[in-house]
Amino acid sequence: MAFGRKRRGRHSAAGTMASEGDSSQTEQSVKLVIPEEEFGSGVSDSVYQSLVFKEMGKLFQYERLSDIMLMAEGQSIPCHKFLLASASEYFYRKLVKEGESLNNNLLEVEDISFPTLKLIVSYLYTGCINITAENAKELIPACEILMLRSLLNTCEKYTQDQGLVNPVNCIGFYNMATRLHNTTGLKEIACNIMVSKFQEVVVGPEFKAMSEEEVIKYIQREELKLPNEDPVYNAVTTWVRHDLENRKSCFLKLVQHVRLRYCSTNHLHDIVSKDELMDNLECQKLLSSALMNPNLGFTSDGTVARSGYKDLSTLLLLGGIPDPDHGKKASNDYFMLEDGEWVLKEASPRPRDMFGFSACKVQGGILITGGNSDTNCCWLLSTATWEWTQLPNLNVVHNMHTSVCVDEKVYVIGGKFVIDKKRTFYSDSVECLDLHNVDDAGANSWKSLSNLPKPLSNAMSVVFQQYIYVLGGTTWGNTVSKDVFVRDSNSDKWNTVGEMPNTCVDTSAVVLQNKIYVVGGDNGMCLSFDPIFNQWTSLSACQQEHIAGSALVWKGQILICGGRKWSESCTNTKCSKVGCSRRSQVATSLIEEYDPEMNTWRPSQTKLPRNMCYHSVQLVNRA
Repeated sequence: MAFGRKRRGRHSAAGTMASEGDSSQTEQSVKLVIPEEEFGSGVSDSVYQSLVFKEMGKLFQYERLSDIMLMAEGQSIPCHKFLLASASEYFYRKLVKEGESLNNNLLEVEDISFPTLKLIVSYLYTGCINITAENAKELIPACEILMLRSLLNTCEKYTQDQGLVNPVNCIGFYNMATRLHNTTGLKEIACNIMVSKFQEVVVGPEFKAMSEEEVIKYIQREELKLPNEDPVYNAVTTWVRHDLENRKSCFLKLVQHVRLRYCSTNHLHDIVSKDELMDNLECQKLLSSALMNPNLGFTSDGTVARSGYKDLSTLLLLGGIPDPDHGKKASNDYFMLEDGEWVLKEASPRPRDMFGFSACKVQGGILITGGNSDTNCCWLLSTATWEWTQLPNLNVVHNMHTSVCVDEKVYVIGGKFVIDKKRTFYSDSVECLDLHNVDDAGANSWKSLSNLPKPLSNAMSVVFQQYIYVLGGTTWGNTVSKDVFVRDSNSDKWNTVGEMPNTCVDTSAVVLQNKIYVVGGDNGMCLSFDPIFNQWTSLSACQQEHIAGSALVWKGQILICGGRKWSESCTNTKCSKVGCSRRSQVATSLIEEYDPEMNTWRPSQTKLPRNMCYHSVQLVNRA
């Protein structure tokens, strides 16, 4: 589009010009300030002014009476000193103040291309200029160099008004505006497009031409408007594959800035896990952590979601029994929390009644082992398809045991089993299944490891900095253990690191912010353990008991879900004693939330769909 520059005020060949940066001017005008005492207050002749302006354009067009040559990129433009000096402070300084140093009336203009310089000089002579999306990115910085503030404002305003900044060129406009001092509006527009149109920007040539450092700064932006992290991972792989030979070595550094745990489950399984770029140990650790720890809030490693993300994390309730009567049939139902409501999921085949089992997160889903006093079964629930798959059986029966996953190796620890429905045996057995090398054909997939220092059932286990900690539990004679054991993965040995300050029966353990928390049990306790300093701290207790409940970390808080509680009075329907004070344990659906910063518990607005105990609640991502 062509813009005309209007000459205003009285003119004289010897006039003194005002600064081009005069903020009182319109975007399309350059004003000459003529001293009134020299030129009087005569009538302005607009026809004469127009003719003079037209004739100056002819002088430029036909290269007549020129007395200075502007040079750029080895090419020259014949010009007139008086016009350049009157229109631009840059040329005024060069020609008037530094004119004596000019060599043969040649003035080299640096950092401006010849076509751009010629376009600007034509504007100075004619008052007209054609601004396009292609030349705007060169015109604007050239105007700042030549101190043509009015033309700069005109270019910037036209660029904004005509929508010339788009996902294809916004990176270039942003970089250009960042280097300049007077283009904040253009910088803001380019930035808004970069964050709001991310998926369109990253397929363009400007993104592919970015340096590694520029890509990192871009994908680190908190304000990216995205539904999840899938497009960020895709952008990184697109950039790397644009020049695979030279950029493949950059992938690990880049993918560490991708918040993989906020990718959709399907994307992690179908795209990320099958990507050849991820085929190394460090990348596989990142992927495994993401699959096992989906969480769209604060996480223990400090990762946070971008502000525009939709929360895809939710709770999954597995198995358990509806009351403390162990003789009743346990449930093999599983529920997912969707939009604040628990939805019963249907799938077949699935594990039989789940009681006394253990559940842990693995890459791709939730792994269920043992249970029901006489089973050595192992099942995997895929969080991508929500289908159950039976894996190789355990070598021995595990019931009321515990399990964890480290680097895609599942460890099943302790438990108990019953022989002839009479004799109960406690187990010190430890078995391991490497999910990278699962043998579907036989039981040899599970390998026996060094036993626990003593038999334990109903113990707790967590992973802290790749070490397995086993806490509490019961042993022979139904004796409660206070021991804390830790496994040395290098030597496959268990070491005792101390005792808990309290006896803990049917409690749960989680890791949050470099501490191990023990919560629930028959007195609703809450303890924290610092493994680095080997120090225990007693914290505020739960508002009610959560015996055989299930704990997890969600959005920076600890949730203890369901379990049993002590009744306020006798609940035996056959009891005939009036005012009987004998209390019993009844299952509850209450979920409590613990804020570690405030050291306070409060009831959650969400409850379990049933009164449950000996169940498992896991954090998963919806696909």
